[in-house]
This record gives sequence, structure tokens and C-alpha cells, in this order.
Amino acid sequence: MWFMSSAVLALSTSIILTASNGQADLKNLKENFNEELKIAKRYLCKELAFTSGNQRQSLCYERHLRFNQLNAMIRSNNASPNSSVALRFYPESLLSGEEFQRMRTGYIPQKITRVIPFRKRPTKRTAEEYLNYAEQGLVTPVKNQKECGACYAFTALSVLGSAFLRKFGKTTDFSEQQGIDCTFSRYDVRMNRGCHGGHPYYVLLYAKTKQFVSQTNYRYHNRLQHCNIVEKAQTVSLRAGVVESDGSDEALMQILRKMGPVSVAISVGDSDFKHYGGGIITQCGTVPDHAVVLVGYRVSDDAEGSYWIIKNSWGTKWGENGFARIRMGACNISEDRPVAVILK
Repeated sequence: MWFMSSAVLALSTSIILTASNGQADLKNLKENFNEELKIAKRYLCKELAFTSGNQRQSLCYERHLRFNQLNAMIRSNNASPNSSVALRFYPESLLSGEEFQRMRTGYIPQKITRVIPFRKRPTKRTAEEYLNYAEQGLVTPVKNQKECGACYAFTALSVLGSAFLRKFGKTTDFSEQQGIDCTFSRYDVRMNRGCHGGHPYYVLLYAKTKQFVSQTNYRYHNRLQHCNIVEKAQTVSLRAGVVESDGSDEALMQILRKMGPVSVAISVGDSDFKHYGGGIITQCGTVPDHAVVLVGYRVSDDAEGSYWIIKNSWGTKWGENGFARIRMGACNISEDRPVAVILK
């Protein structure tokens, strides 16, 4: 896949949107991202210099055609004062919807029978409520799945890492490559498909009996390999499964408060989600195709309203340092049962 020069992102802003700085910063983000488009156009065909003439001309033409469409769409969104999100051009923006879904998502829905019981309790909601485990230091660093459709592994191990942080105060850097390689099966539907998708639960199921090594000892290679490690028996007792939920926002908030960060499925599809640069996402696709980590929420009646805070696996240059805010009720976040892990 083509990767654009880092100069495209040279104008990346230091503005970090929070609940407190609002519309002014969103406007600045939009203006900065529009300026980035001017730089991006210069580098569309740069690395094609060694491609044969006719092929180079054809590929370059296709990129410019796609870029012109994106340029118009991004500028139109960023010019609208009614848009709650700032869109940005990324190297992966030129991928078709099918290519993007194959390379940058990877969630395959499954009927998981292992259910963690949970009962929603009556609650008196305050006028404003805020929870962000990332700000509490209970979320592992953002990583990048690159061109491998293995969001399931990144999400599962982020949830497991947060569980270790909450239980032991211990920072972990579990190997996603191990999660991809060692939960792969070409035939067993209860296992994952390497870089062609999977489900977070099967990674956590593996973790019940096998230890995960660190990223340093089993580095990420952006592709499926053989399970190349001497597996050691798990020494920590853990419970993993989907959490019983009635599909309401209130239930999911209570689950998050009790169990810590959980894995949720969202609908990315060919939506603007992949161009997200900041602000609050209000719409996605309709079919769950991507796993992310739910790390917090905000409930409020002000202009920004109520939203979820999610951690993605597309690197820190995407979104708000690798995180995003999604309007409650959008992207079907509450409808699918979250995947959680509990250390005993």
C-alpha cells in the first residue's frame, strides 16, 4: 500500500479537543486540516518515480481523481459551522471502502456463549458526568494495526492491559503479533483469521490459559506468521466474555464504571470515520465491522452533548491522539454486547 511522505502531516496541530475548549478549537482544527490538503496534493505521486511510464501515469491519474473528490468533501465539511467534526486527509484516505475495510478494520461478529452476568441498577444521574480512564493512566498506549485487519487483537490486548493496570498497577505491552498468530485457524470458526479479521473474545480466551509476552519479545510484523513462541501457562486467573446488557447507554456506562475499559464493535464502513481529525462523530455505517476500546464517556445537556470516548488502533496521528469522541446513540456502540475481562 502507498504511504505518503510525513511532510503531508507537517502542519499537524497541537490542539487537543476536550470538553472544555469546544467550538473555537474545532474551527482551528478545520482550518489547519484544510491547509494540509495543499501539501498532500504535492506528494500524491512522489514515490511512483521508479514506476514505468504508462503505469505511473495511470496510477497518478487515479490518485488525483480520488484526491479531488476527497478534497471537495473534506473542505465542504470543514466549512460548515453546523458540522461537529473536523475531517482530515490521511495517507489511507485514498483507499476504496473495500480496501480500507480489509486493511484497517477486522471485526467479525460471533455468537459468543460465554456471558458475564451484569444487572443494571437504578441511578440518579447528575446534570453532568465524566469518566475517562485514559486520563487516569489506566489505558495502554495507542498502537497502529497498519495494513492488517486485526483490530480484534489490538482491542483485546488493550482491554487486558487495562485490567492489569487496574488490578496490579502494572504497565504491560502485550504482543498483538502473538494474538494474531496464536489464535489463528483456517478451519475452526471459534478462532480468528489472522489479518483477515476475528473477534476480541478469542484472544482473551487464549489469554485464560497462555501468557502473552511483551511487544519487545514478539514484535509486530503487520502480517500473519506461525505462532513462533514457546507458550507458557497463564499464572493469573481471569474471566473473559461478553457482558450481559439491555443495549442501553445507561447499562454500558455502568458496565464501564464497574469493569473498566471494554471492547465494543462499531460501524465504520465507508463513512467519514476514517477521515476523522477531531470533534464529535455523529454518524457511522450500519453494520459492525471494527473493534475499538471504550475508555470513557461524558453526559451533559450543553452544546457538546453526551458522547463516548473510544481508543482506536490506527496510530496517534489519527483523530485526537488516537482517540475519538462519538455521540451517544451513534455508531451502534450500545447495541452489541461489550467484551470484558476480569482478573480474579
